[in-house]
Amino acid sequence: VAFAKPMLDIAKTDIEDFLTTQGLTWREDSSNESNKYLRNRVRNELLPLLGDMVGGKDILHKRLESLDEQSRKVKADLLPRAAKYLTESDPIEGNRGIFPIPPGGMFTIVHEQALHTWAESQSGGNLILSYEQVKRVTEHISLYPQKKKWTLHVGKNWNVRRNGDFLLIEVNDADSATAE
Repeated sequence: VAFAKPMLDIAKTDIEDFLTTQGLTWREDSSNESNKYLRNRVRNELLPLLGDMVGGKDILHKRLESLDEQSRKVKADLLPRAAKYLTESDPIEGNRGIFPIPPGGMFTIVHEQALHTWAESQSGGNLILSYEQVKRVTEHISLYPQKKKWTLHVGKNWNVRRNGDFLLIEVNDADSATAE
């Protein structure tokens, strides 16, 4: 999920100065001062503390920008490789309904991304596995390689079901039990 915040790199003081030159006044939401809301505690307490820890607000901002850039590059590299895995490991051409478990149940980061992508696609965008959920599925496979049939609840009304060397996504029926 991408968020567009075009004014994020502009300092509040710069915005206030611009408004003043335009004959406008700054209006502050009174709730911004209260640490009652988590977003304000992050802004008022956490970010200044992190800035102090790394040597200043500008250094923190540069580090966060670098992490964001690196994350985008990793994602740009990973997505086509995951798509390639899904395409090349398709046992029945065009059958995206099943996810082939990698040989030996050994999941690389490419396989994890492929699993994430596949689950979202199979659910029509209704199930977006967090990294924790992906790890839970892959750990279940690696911890119980002899168990070829099981069902794992992965959130909302969704299950991942193992059937042999394949995974399937299914809507969780109220009557179905989750096997661990």
